[in-house]
Amino acid sequence: MKAKSKLNLNVIPFKRRPLLAKQDFSVRHHGSIITLTPLTKAGVDYVNEHIGKDNGFQPYWPTILVEPRYLSQVMNDIHQDGLIAR
Repeated sequence: MKAKSKLNLNVIPFKRRPLLAKQDFSVRHHGSIITLTPLTKAGVDYVNEHIGKDNGFQPYWPTILVEPRYLSQVMNDIHQDGLIAR
């Protein structure tokens, strides 16, 4: 005698959560300075267009050095352009 399957075919299969959007920037706090590193082409394009290589002391280009007092303004601008920074 064959065993009957006890599968309930009325159950709705679960949906996987959507993948997290890839972040465009990595933000690292180093005390008196913050580094903002572009991780995608969109991030590099943003940095080239809105900050620029010659804007202040930027020895690690395209990684940007930002003073903590300016971070909230930079992050707001990044998010308004639809980019993700964490």
